[in-house]
Amino acid sequence: MSHLTGITPKSEKNVTMTAAEKLDGYRLVDTGDLVINTMWAWMGALGVSKYAGIVSPAYGVYYPRPNAPFNPGFYDYLYRSNPYVMEMTRLSRGIWTSRLRLYPDVFLRMAIPVPPLEEQRAIADYLDRETTRIDTLIEEQQRLIEMLRERRWSVVERSVALLDWNTPLKTVAVLIQTGPFGSQLKSDEYEDGGTPIINPSHIVAGEVAPDPQVAVGAGKAAQLARHALKEGDLVAARRGELGRCAVVGAPAVGFLCGTGSALVRFNRALIEPAFGAIVFSSRRNRDALALASVGSTMDNLNSDIIGSLRIPAPTLEEQRGLVAEISDATAKIDTLIEETERFIELSRERRSAVITAAVTGHIDVREAA
Repeated sequence: MSHLTGITPKSEKNVTMTAAEKLDGYRLVDTGDLVINTMWAWMGALGVSKYAGIVSPAYGVYYPRPNAPFNPGFYDYLYRSNPYVMEMTRLSRGIWTSRLRLYPDVFLRMAIPVPPLEEQRAIADYLDRETTRIDTLIEEQQRLIEMLRERRWSVVERSVALLDWNTPLKTVAVLIQTGPFGSQLKSDEYEDGGTPIINPSHIVAGEVAPDPQVAVGAGKAAQLARHALKEGDLVAARRGELGRCAVVGAPAVGFLCGTGSALVRFNRALIEPAFGAIVFSSRRNRDALALASVGSTMDNLNSDIIGSLRIPAPTLEEQRGLVAEISDATAKIDTLIEETERFIELSRERRSAVITAAVTGHIDVREAA
């Protein structure tokens, strides 16, 4: 179950969850049944199934009464539209947003429109056409972003390719350490609005992007003080997408390096942090990290592996010159990527608005046909 794609056969998804040993308690689903992830209804993880199969016991399965005017396509759009997702969020029970639950008795009390069956079909057909057109446009723009990012990587790689890559990273760093062990920091210790924890998902396009809900209170932050970030530190993913990193700027000072991340503090007399980030995230080092990483199911770095990386160490003046040169060469590409991402965001907003307008009767689909 996905808030993006609705209910989808597991064979079509790249999932890492361990398969259940037994299917006791699993629920039968028939074509046209409405399936809701009880724990994620607040973010739209629901949909009408196009398949017959079974789903997790954590899901609720609903089907229409006999002879009820129920077009599966129409109600799939309706329940996944913003107003109904917001209403399900309001009706869900729980203290934290991430732990809200939508229970059957509450869901079944929700009021819904029941237009004539022919009108339901017309709305569903109209939305099928419109959303397919928008989705195709979004996919084309996403491919453009991939091409632009590849172009950007090529520009950066060429700028540093001919340098001497023989300096062990540990010889130009004053500190290399991984985030706290899982036993030192658990998700149930998070406090909304506290000191942010920086895990790999919070390293976005070379920037630190904290999540206010992934944070700890003052007491826990004090216990983890050795993992506090300083300006100029390099915070990097040690799991998943290796080479993903960001230089810590003033707004992120005091944030905490998370369990899935690592911290590198360069000797500023030898390495400019911006230059260190460029070479750390290079394709050359990403490949080296992947080969040296430990862990059978997921790449997993430790401080020794990171410290053994080989990087170039030209003079600080040369480093600053290369950073400025790369910045100038990639500025236009970055602008194009930002504009394309904004176009995708607007397209998704348009998609959502069209669905909401159609299922609530604000578009006459007969005129739009």
